Amino acid sequence: MTAMSPPRNAILALTLFVLTNLACAKSVPLSEPAPTAIPGTSAPLNDSIDNVDFCFDGNEHLHLVWTVSEHGRQSIEARYQRLDMRTGTWAYPSVLGKCEPGPIRIVDASSGLNVIASRDLHHWVSPDSGQTWLSKGDLGGDSRRSITGFDATADKGELLVTYIASLRQAYQPRSESKVVIGTVRDSGLRSELTVFQGSHARPICPRLLLKGDSLLLVYAVSSNTGADTGTKSRILMLRSGDDGMTWSQPREVWPIGDAARFPFIEQLDATIVEGTIVVFYRAGVLFSLRSTGPTSWTSPVRVAVPPPSPSTRSYQAYSPSCASNGHGGRVAWIDTRFTRSEQTAVNPLGGIPWSDQPEWANNDVFSLPLRPYAEIADGSVPAAPPIRHTPDLSQASSVRTAIHGNSAYVIWAGRAKVGRSARDAGEVPQLFYVTISVE
Repeated sequence: MTAMSPPRNAILALTLFVLTNLACAKSVPLSEPAPTAIPGTSAPLNDSIDNVDFCFDGNEHLHLVWTVSEHGRQSIEARYQRLDMRTGTWAYPSVLGKCEPGPIRIVDASSGLNVIASRDLHHWVSPDSGQTWLSKGDLGGDSRRSITGFDATADKGELLVTYIASLRQAYQPRSESKVVIGTVRDSGLRSELTVFQGSHARPICPRLLLKGDSLLLVYAVSSNTGADTGTKSRILMLRSGDDGMTWSQPREVWPIGDAARFPFIEQLDATIVEGTIVVFYRAGVLFSLRSTGPTSWTSPVRVAVPPPSPSTRSYQAYSPSCASNGHGGRVAWIDTRFTRSEQTAVNPLGGIPWSDQPEWANNDVFSLPLRPYAEIADGSVPAAPPIRHTPDLSQASSVRTAIHGNSAYVIWAGRAKVGRSARDAGEVPQLFYVTISVE
């Protein structure tokens, strides 16, 4: 009786895997320009920095805010720091206070610096350019417990905060829900309107845009069920002609389905270039689409997806952030194209005997010029390769982009080096940044 030989298909698969690894082997490009660690922003090794935002004032100051989650405790702390751009000097960071989970925004308005944090919309104000801070309480009103996202900007010099909430009957997850848009202004004006009622997925990631005399609000409804047309993920837009006191009914920008690797949206950002609205969103990988008229849009295109290779088997992109000066700008994001894996040509199973999770914790921050995505023809894809801003084996958790003059600033939270887990290399979480010319 002869010994059983390995199945021919298994041998062929292993041979193809080894050859593909060898054929696709390539050096990891160095970051450009080299990132700078922001002094005073580090947190303890086991903590994490979850969200970051920044703005500029008229006195050559960069104002930076971020949130730190303390390991093992349900405690999140909002922090602030200022850069004097004339001298390159960072001030000593200050603690604003505790807040709930969620994003953070900082806006320079006529009332001073305004920080809005988390789903309860906690509000801090500094009348003296960040020297002192006052807590003004929560802005969320009666809907604060159901707020799923918010955005803030300065409109005619006045702070404008718009939030979105989904109200559903308690203990009835499939009941009809209301989508509520709330607006709060410095002047004390406040409105809260139901803009949709019916079968509706969870609204997320509202983005405020100023276009002429109108306010635009772009947001996504995210669902991973797709049970019916009312719960599939979509991108929608509303318009206000009276400073956010009333809004139009939501108009569908694009239904997300076969165009995405996953049928649901997790993150979104938007901006305006030469009057064109450009949207970037994450649905597994990064996609972009743009307006071609008041109610017409291009089809979504994938953004800078790397060619198939062993290192991109589980490729994902997330945390899109775009900013424009009206004529050009930058889009930045985080992706996993250079994530290290234990699966190699000599170790195709990633472990002994195998590994269910062979990938390391590293990822990278990338960016591209914004203008090509504002001019893209339907069905075409900009060919420029992205710029990598992070060194090998580093990690980023969130990234934000803003424009000052002719420079794009990209700031992210992360660690200088990681291993199989985020803490293996002993590097603490902190903030980093680069500047790059606007194209």
